[in-house]
Amino acid sequence: MKYFDSELATVNYIEKCKTVEIIWKGAFVVSAKYREILTKALEVIDKYKITGWLSDMTLQKIVTSEDKKWVDDVVIPHAFNHGLKKAAFIVPENVFAKLYAEKVRNSLETAGHKFMYFQSTEEAYKWLAD
Repeated sequence: MKYFDSELATVNYIEKCKTVEIIWKGAFVVSAKYREILTKALEVIDKYKITGWLSDMTLQKIVTSEDKKWVDDVVIPHAFNHGLKKAAFIVPENVFAKLYAEKVRNSLETAGHKFMYFQSTEEAYKWLAD
């Protein structure tokens, strides 16, 4: 079910596997819009008791260090303190977005959370369903 849509990304609620899905569209990342997308994803977690997170970062662009810090300080703790168990990421094409994805992975790993990178959403959903 589509929960929120913008030029930057779409946030979906996938009921069958209790997952919030973010599909990044490749638009230039503006801080306020980026935070709006992730705030909507947190709303899905809270509203539907989500246990899985899938971020299709294939087309995602560069994210600022300030926004990365906000993800570390706000998004990750909120998500995992409100029922999230696993986070899956589809590997981005953009080299700078890959670096950002690696930083997110490091944050999740440091906090002891379950995460995995995938090449396809099909692989990711299989892992999230386990």
